[in-house]
Order: sequence, then structure tokens, then C-alpha cells
Amino acid sequence: MHGAWIPCLDSLASIMSTSKLLGASVRVEGEGGYGGSRRVLVIVKSRSAPSIDEVPIIDALERAAARSGVIVEFKSYEEGGEGSREERLAGLVEEAYKAGMGAVIVIPQPLAVGLAGRVRGDVLEALESSPRAHVEVKFTNLLYLPHPEEAKGGIELVGKRNSRASYSRIRVLEEKAADLGIRVKGHVLLDSNPEIMRYVTSLGVQGLYVRVPVNRLALYVLAYAECLEGGMRVNRIRVEEASSHTVYFMGVPGGLMRQFEAEVARASRGHLGLTKAEKLARGHLESFSTFLSLLGAPVTG
Repeated sequence: MHGAWIPCLDSLASIMSTSKLLGASVRVEGEGGYGGSRRVLVIVKSRSAPSIDEVPIIDALERAAARSGVIVEFKSYEEGGEGSREERLAGLVEEAYKAGMGAVIVIPQPLAVGLAGRVRGDVLEALESSPRAHVEVKFTNLLYLPHPEEAKGGIELVGKRNSRASYSRIRVLEEKAADLGIRVKGHVLLDSNPEIMRYVTSLGVQGLYVRVPVNRLALYVLAYAECLEGGMRVNRIRVEEASSHTVYFMGVPGGLMRQFEAEVARASRGHLGLTKAEKLARGHLESFSTFLSLLGAPVTG
């Protein structure tokens, strides 16, 4: 089946390439907390497989670092490891603080509260005294709903707990489902993307019709629908979204934040494009391959 992953990956890249970045706004807060460290740890949710809305933030950070002469090392808090993602995030922040490194921490706003309760007092004080940039990214995203005939018994909408985007997407899909005559039986909120994947795939291919994910897994399902022998009957739902992130600059040169502020707008307009989408899809290869393996159904190619 490994050889069949490539056509599906092409489908995933093609679907991702249709996403459009509509722009971003940046609001800077705080003046103190800068440092002279030229070695900076950049902590993000996922370096290899970021969400569409995180792409311009990561691109802007890379360009800002190059222009500022800063050496950056990326670490991800959602990929592997023990404990919750809040605990892994807190561990990475404390690791950077203890090592005397500067740190740039990119946090979806709902997660900021969870971080505050998990780091030591001195680390929290350093974090709260650091300057930060509040970034709102506007973009288009793709979700799906099954064909009404495939969902006669109703569906569950499956999202991530502590995710503002999940709640917003659930509301959108509830409205779309009502228009299509599909009954929404309820919502299932889980802690992480891997948990959502296990839950959605546990019923096999037919489960994709009754357990509808609202996270990045929706893109996997749409790509898989094109690869599955005989196809899948699903409706693509295109939505416009806005996501908010807080980017902390703890103990880093002030020029890095100023360059980041200038670079965000440049990175946040236009279609994602096939070249960038192919790179992004390759970053999802391990997760996407796991998804296909869990389903265990034939694909073309």
C-alpha cells in the first residue's frame, strides 16, 4: 500500500493548494524583555505539518530571523512526547529558559491560559514581561459533509477541545447539514489530532460518513475520497476563517520582533500555491500515512 500513498499525497497537495490566505493583522504589546541571544528556540504547534493559518507566521519568522542574523531552531509541542500538549509546550518553554536561550513561542490564543498554569513562577514572570505580537490570520479552509444518503442515521461532528476553530467549524457544519437534511446527533471533543484520527477511523471507511472531523483530518478525508476505489460521496464545504495567535518574544534581540511585524503582511496574501502545498503535504506524510493505514481500505494508483 506504500506505493499507493503517493497519488493520495498528490490529491492532498492539490486540495491544500486551493486554500487562500486573505491577510493578517499584527498588534504589538510590551516593550521590555528583550535579550541579546542570537540562538533562538522557536516553539510551534507543528513544524513539519502546520495548519494553513500557521504557514504565514512560520514563513515570517524564518525571513525575520534571516534578516536579523538570528539562528533559529524549531521545536514542536504537538508531535509525540508524554502528557498533554499544554504540558509539552510548558516543558519546551522551561527548557529554553533554563538553557539561557531566547525563545519565540507561537500559541493559539485559547492555549495561552493552559500554558500559564503549567510553568514555574520565574518562567511565567519572564514570559509575561516579554513583548508579544497578537496576530490574526484570515484564510479559506475546506471541510466536508457526507452525501445525505450516506448519513441517514445522522452524524457526529468531531473537533478538538480547547480549540476556538473547532467550535466555529462545528457551528458552520451544523448549518450546512441542516440545509442538506442531515441530522447532527452530537459533538465529540477530544484533546489532540491523533485522538481525533483514532476515533474517526475506528469504524473504517464507513465511519468517515458518520464521524465527521472538523480539524485538519477533513483535508485527509477529501484527499482520500479521490483515491478510494469507487470514490466517496462527500460535499466539499469551503469556509472563510480567522484565527488568532499570540507570539511571545522572550529574551531575543528586539530587531527580530520588528522584522517579524514587517514580514507577516508579506507572507499572508494569495493562494497557498501548488509548490508550497506540495511541501506542506510532504510534511503531513507520516500523519496521512497513519490515517490511510488505520482505514485499511484500497486506494487507486
